[in-house]
Amino acid sequence: GEEHKTGSGRLYFGEGRNWRSFCQHNVLHSNSQIRRAHCWFPCIDSATQRCPFDLEFTVSTDLVAVSNGDLLYQVLSKEDPPRKTYVYKLSTPVSAQWISLVVGPFEVLPDKNGISVSHMCLSSTLSKLDNTISFFHDAYSCYEDYLAASFPFGLYKQIFLPSEMVVSPTSFGASTCIFSADILNDEKVIDQIIGTRIKLAYALARQWFGIYTSAEEPNDDWLLDGLAGFLTDLFIKRYLGNNEARYRRFKANCTVCQFDVSGATALGSPDASTDLYGTQTLGSYGKIRSLKAVAVLQTLEKQMGPDSFRKILQMIVASTRASRTLSTKEFRHLANKIGNLERPFLKEFFPRWIESCGCPIMRLGISYNKRRNLVELAVSRGCTAKADPGSDSHVNGDIQEGATGWPGMMSVRVHETDGVYDHPILPMAGEALQVVELQCHSKLAAKRFQKTKKGSKPDGSDDNVDASTQENRTSMDSPLLWIRVDPEMEYLAEIHFHQPIQMWINQLEKDKDVISQSQAIAVLEKLPQLSFAVINALNNFLNDTKAFWRVRVEAAYALAVTASEETDLAGLLHLVKFYKSRRFDTDIGLPRPNDFHDIPEYFVLEVMH
Repeated sequence: GEEHKTGSGRLYFGEGRNWRSFCQHNVLHSNSQIRRAHCWFPCIDSATQRCPFDLEFTVSTDLVAVSNGDLLYQVLSKEDPPRKTYVYKLSTPVSAQWISLVVGPFEVLPDKNGISVSHMCLSSTLSKLDNTISFFHDAYSCYEDYLAASFPFGLYKQIFLPSEMVVSPTSFGASTCIFSADILNDEKVIDQIIGTRIKLAYALARQWFGIYTSAEEPNDDWLLDGLAGFLTDLFIKRYLGNNEARYRRFKANCTVCQFDVSGATALGSPDASTDLYGTQTLGSYGKIRSLKAVAVLQTLEKQMGPDSFRKILQMIVASTRASRTLSTKEFRHLANKIGNLERPFLKEFFPRWIESCGCPIMRLGISYNKRRNLVELAVSRGCTAKADPGSDSHVNGDIQEGATGWPGMMSVRVHETDGVYDHPILPMAGEALQVVELQCHSKLAAKRFQKTKKGSKPDGSDDNVDASTQENRTSMDSPLLWIRVDPEMEYLAEIHFHQPIQMWINQLEKDKDVISQSQAIAVLEKLPQLSFAVINALNNFLNDTKAFWRVRVEAAYALAVTASEETDLAGLLHLVKFYKSRRFDTDIGLPRPNDFHDIPEYFVLEVMH
């Protein structure tokens, strides 16, 4: 009968024809769901028990057996019919959860760029596979370069199975990953390219952080999950663009702030994961925890600098490192020793962000003091999580609004007529209600003279002013163009900022940062009364082909939701005009076929169908 060998013994599947009858289309595979390993081979099914493995699988000659580690050799038996034995050796100790097996009549596609990767699928999806994985060497090389280390498991194997055969869309293993073939795409389908590449890049990052380097205790799972997400974001930034990376991180942070309201989203609290056997990583809360873990690590990276953070990650994955596990305590020590973050900061940072739940809620408003030429900024600080009066759990013990705060200072960026100035002046601890002063640097008198010549009205938010006809969107009564709070996303925070409408228009039209543009659109589309200046600003942004396409899509949606009788349905008319000018064939009275030469433009037009 078929067998495979582990370091602890042998397991017999019985006669091949019998066990194969349970496998669809002669395909058998394991999965990495929690505590499933002992269901198919004898082992200590615990994340804390790790050992190397010797693996042997005997299959029919028309099948391929894919497993962990290096394929040492294949042996053809003398039986009739002959069978083939695949012999694998996994030298790096891993827990039984990461041992995997896939057997099937696979087409094997070695990577064409000289990296140690093999891609496999059934023959029916081979052409899609070839098209999908053309980018993969970028992610592989990106990680090896950033971490200054070779892939830790020798040959990496990606196996794509029909969706009806897999238990979950992705199943991780040491040096292997099983995917649903639904993520494969041919050259005629571009809509899912970005999502597919990010999923494959994340699975590769998990090989480094989560499998090769594993959590010392269940409470440390967040750290490995976050580091894998951090590495994935690095790939997105390098190969999908800085705009894509920043936009995704901004939206992820918004999601975390919305749902980080209870102890279930605390990353490393003992009360949040004791005796849960990893189930805290499942479901919607698991997704929020993953997003939060990346955001917290990116906050640390900004505090210590990218070079120091990179050095820490290189030390973690170095082959000379004695241990292949990582704890939150050790990472905190490295942040102090290598990242040069002071102990008092870390002593406050880790309990607040890791062991507790909740994110800052910042509510801010401005008033310009003309006589002193400064901005008075009123600040109210709260928390997304509310304390449970009846709970004694320390998870919720320190989350009352404004009671504890967060370490560090938040920056405010003021765009004035004469330049841009950063003010790191918002303390995130102490009094929950504060008024801080920001000194302006621009000369108001000179600006007033210039604006008078241009004939602007005193009220910068005048509903009757066409936003497209002004050059310097500001009020005669202040040198302020627009203001941003935490412009570099140094904090995971929910920010509600109030500034005049004209300043939001300035921000949308003049600021090149995609987060700034998205924030401006979110405010403008929710205004109770819309001016034509706002609608024109949204339309101009939609028509700007140099702007990031995802934010242009937001502008299109904003024009749609703001269409009303009060504005003579101007937003809707702008959308119709935009679509007809790009997609409509006046000769035949029908839309033109899709044009894939300009991919961003294609995505913008697609949302209007």
